[in-house]
Parts: sequence; C-alpha cells; structure tokens
Amino acid sequence: LSSTAAATVFVVITSMSISPMSAGVTSGASQNFTVSAQSNGTIDLTSSATLTAQQNGVVVTAVQCAYDSVKLAQVCTTTAGTTGIYQIVASYPGSTITATATLTVN
Repeated sequence: LSSTAAATVFVVITSMSISPMSAGVTSGASQNFTVSAQSNGTIDLTSSATLTAQQNGVVVTAVQCAYDSVKLAQVCTTTAGTTGIYQIVASYPGSTITATATLTVN
C-alpha cells in the first residue's frame, strides 16, 4: 500500500514593502523594484510578487512590470511618449496586503 500527497504552501504575511518607494524615469525607460514581506522575519518576495501600474486606482498599461532573473528585480518599463505619475502596486498570491510605490515618468 502506497500513497502520495501534494500541498500548496502560501506565506502568511503581516506587512509588505516595496523599494524604492518613489522613483522617477524618463519616458521609455525602466525602473527596478524589489518587494519584501514580514512573516516571522523578512522574506524576499521580489520574484513571486505581482506589480501592477495604476493611476488613481485604475490599472494602466503604459507601465509594464515583470521579474528579471538576471537583475533579481521587478523591472517596470514605461511606454515611449507616456508621461505622468503612476502608482506601482505590489501584491502577493493569497494575501490582501499590498505595498505601493510612486513612479514619476517625465
């Protein structure tokens, strides 16, 4: 008699932070961000967090973020010709806690 089992484990976090909290780039350029959380110590969530660009609470596509395994950072790239102030919102699967940075694009 044999059996197997599988489990999905989520990190239970008590707070989340994003770094830098504020940055500025020129239109068409990129900005690197890292994400960490507190859960019985500090945990690096950079590779597993989702970063979404918003303006006044509305998701926008003018800034796209993705994890870069070479830079070990979430890289947010702005669309050429786009300017404005964006909120970069970091989230983690299974948690309602978020962290927000401000990205100014000139």
